[in-house]
Amino acid sequence: MAHNNTSSPGASTFGNSTSGNSSLFKNESLPRSRSTAGICDTDVSDGALAFKALFYILVIICSLVGNSCIVAVVLRNRRMRTPVNFFILNMAIGDLLITVFFMPRMLTRIFYGVEWQIDGLTGLILCKISPSMQELCSCLSVLWFMAISIDRFFAVVFPLKKIITKNVAYMMIAGIWFIAIAARFPSFYYLNLYYFRTNVYCTIVLKDNKLLEEVYYNFSFVIFYAVPLCIVVILYTAVILALKKRKRPGATSLTQQNNQLKRTHRILKMLVAVVINFSICWFLYFCIPVLLPYLDLQMACDLFFPRFFLSHLNCVFNPLVYLISIENYRHGVKNIFSCLCPKRFCINAVAPEDECSTSEIRNKTHGRSSVFVVDNETASNKYNTSTSPL
Repeated sequence: MAHNNTSSPGASTFGNSTSGNSSLFKNESLPRSRSTAGICDTDVSDGALAFKALFYILVIICSLVGNSCIVAVVLRNRRMRTPVNFFILNMAIGDLLITVFFMPRMLTRIFYGVEWQIDGLTGLILCKISPSMQELCSCLSVLWFMAISIDRFFAVVFPLKKIITKNVAYMMIAGIWFIAIAARFPSFYYLNLYYFRTNVYCTIVLKDNKLLEEVYYNFSFVIFYAVPLCIVVILYTAVILALKKRKRPGATSLTQQNNQLKRTHRILKMLVAVVINFSICWFLYFCIPVLLPYLDLQMACDLFFPRFFLSHLNCVFNPLVYLISIENYRHGVKNIFSCLCPKRFCINAVAPEDECSTSEIRNKTHGRSSVFVVDNETASNKYNTSTSPL
């Protein structure tokens, strides 16, 4: 059995309302009934629908678990409340907001198309909140990623100077939230329920403001993708160069030099993976609204699902990279699960936070200091190699 699944290419298309170009649809006839609902009418098999839905369910679960762990570790551990961890915490909160408020909408889109399923005041409120949360948190995720790279640049390249203090971090956090809210307020303002015959749609209709629309989406692409990507690449390149030049005290033997070289190579691979993930996951999301006027309708429809799916995969990758690469996050998660399960079922449970300090953890690992530890506030140490470059 085939379903007449509907997909729209962008934000201002019916039922999705996330960064698109409504001018494309000015000359398109609106859907005539539920069976033909949507601008992008394509017959999709049950298997394809189930496959998409399964992937989204997995993304939702992984994002909820991973980002919740990040939030819990930072809030539970006072020693983790450093500038870079504040940025990671806010990024995790933004990813959780996308997961809770918008990803379920993607599941309804897969099975029911672009039509908005709830009418009335409740429907209008959800129409304002759900797509706006996606818009807002997409900008936040990019800005937090850039803020982390700035913090790591100063921590690694200028280890003797504590430039990103907690007060500076608080100001950066407030500024990032303000910029994202201000940039995405137009979407929130113009989102509305649109009634056509018996169908209801949540959409942005700017009517004759085509120039304003193009300026808005070009601005978003430059400010929230192109510029941050360039900054991150430049800063992480400087971090890698600084790490290659850095020598640990007493690292004179060939074995020590080889170990240091291996650590630098691991960092390089991780940073390259992080930057590639960022560029891939967010490229379609910010680029398609700019290119939409130049795309034919079928191509725009085909790009709808990968556009959002890739950006939502970023919500899974973010916590995963920190949980894998940063030792203190791993220990924090172990602490949480050791408290949740009975001791007789816990194998190698880690001591609670107040009983297990960072120094004790390092002693338990035979004095090894991970290059990814980020909760160390002694960045002024001349040879601080425990500062994470992430």
